[in-house]
Amino acid sequence: MPSPSASFCVKKVAGSGVIKPDFTLPGYYDEVYPHADVCIIGGGPAGMSAALAAAEAGLQVIILESRPDLGGIFDYRDAPYDKGVRLYQRSRELAGKLESSANVRIFTRSAMVGAYTDNLITAIQTGAPDAPYTERYVEIRAKSVVIATGCIE
Repeated sequence: MPSPSASFCVKKVAGSGVIKPDFTLPGYYDEVYPHADVCIIGGGPAGMSAALAAAEAGLQVIILESRPDLGGIFDYRDAPYDKGVRLYQRSRELAGKLESSANVRIFTRSAMVGAYTDNLITAIQTGAPDAPYTERYVEIRAKSVVIATGCIE
């Protein structure tokens, strides 16, 4: 339990600020509320593979990736993948397939901030330099959720 003097100090400070009615938060803030059959958290190789499999099955897919590009760990690996294809090349191949799929909606620069009952997923998306928003709140309703955040997290 805090001492009476500590609560007295807080009471003394509380409400001592000045309200500026002309203050505006710089930037433009947006919100979207998409629905999907599958929401995939993570745009690395596992997340991209899961998104492709779901899209090929005819499901509507949303993929969230916190980094500016899809790829995950494959993005900066030059090790061989298969028959002369390098890991980073495989990453670009998977990302290209996702970007050209009509069933997939990609949210890069999007960090998941909450997972709630009935597969409600929330995220904050930071705008790219050419985006019409500074930050965007994303609230996704999905029938199912796949967590593919990788081994680091």
